[in-house]
Amino acid sequence: MSWRAITEDDLLLSISGAELEALRAAVLASGQDDPVANSIIRTVDEVRGYIAACDRNELGEGDTMPEKLIRPAVDVIILDIMGRAGGTMIDESGYRRDRAKDARRLFERVADCKYAIEAPAVVDSEKIGGPTPSFTGRAKHFSRTDQDGI
Repeated sequence: MSWRAITEDDLLLSISGAELEALRAAVLASGQDDPVANSIIRTVDEVRGYIAACDRNELGEGDTMPEKLIRPAVDVIILDIMGRAGGTMIDESGYRRDRAKDARRLFERVADCKYAIEAPAVVDSEKIGGPTPSFTGRAKHFSRTDQDGI
């Protein structure tokens, strides 16, 4: 397995082309960017955040993610697009909502280093987080008598 970007073809494995176009039409306002592409970008960024939360993981370059996380990410993307449609898309059984919830649980396991992902072939130079602050000054020691008046 490798790291790669999510494409619309990945969405079409979980949703029909007609349904995807109906979703796109329901949420696309005049002058707006493609809502499907925006949902893909936001979800990939979210998943990469979960991946980076585990200090044993490294990020692949660009907007890629491990192949094994693409299908769960697609479940989140579909629910995100449906949510933007303001209830016009129906999920009576809650199937898609449950799949997205399961996907987020999996991402949390990745963040907690409890679900292994493969290392990317090319590591991204992007660094997540910052240095851990430390204090090297002298520690103050107080006793009960030193705190009189506090």
